[in-house]
Amino acid sequence: MKLVTYQSLTGELAVAEERDGELYALGYQQSMSELAAYNDLPERVDTHKIMKYDGVVVPLLPRKILCVGRNYAEHAAELQNEVPSKPLIFSKYSTSVIGSGEVIRWSTDVTQQVDWEGELAIVIGKAARNIREEDAYHHIFGYTIANDVSARDLQSSESQWSRAKGHDTFCPIGPCIVTRDQISDPHNLRITTEVNGETMQDGHTSDMIFKVPY
Repeated sequence: MKLVTYQSLTGELAVAEERDGELYALGYQQSMSELAAYNDLPERVDTHKIMKYDGVVVPLLPRKILCVGRNYAEHAAELQNEVPSKPLIFSKYSTSVIGSGEVIRWSTDVTQQVDWEGELAIVIGKAARNIREEDAYHHIFGYTIANDVSARDLQSSESQWSRAKGHDTFCPIGPCIVTRDQISDPHNLRITTEVNGETMQDGHTSDMIFKVPY
């Protein structure tokens, strides 16, 4: 399923299924984060088309955002970086997360070069620790897209990336989360990024250096 979080006309948030541009209620009382923690969706208790609502919002607000830097061979080459032998892990903050279509904000006193990076985002479901690679997919709730917005001038001048990538609004995600059963191979996905209608990035997840189970 393609799931979204929408806001009702009374301001309440609820999860719905998106089908062909229309929203359908599922009758879940849980938030998207609570559903992800279950790892498997409960059975639908009510399905009907939602005729009026106030908009689709950020699908969920994650407690932890872990990112792998330079994980696409082509992107590493574009930046003239060596291909890493181990994953370069960095984090973003929950305050970085906004919904699709929301405004990305920054101060020109801090950065003069804000850049885009379209990414596949993996929504972790069931909590775990020290799991085997072959068991990794059992802990994935679904997938969405993210924009790893970066202050490129700060990133190139500092040894750590928190300031460059952790600004408020620097992690738009969504609008949908696609449940894991709908994507048989997350390494067979095309990712494109447009800026003001111009295609700036056209990549493929098969180019990942460290694959999803890693």
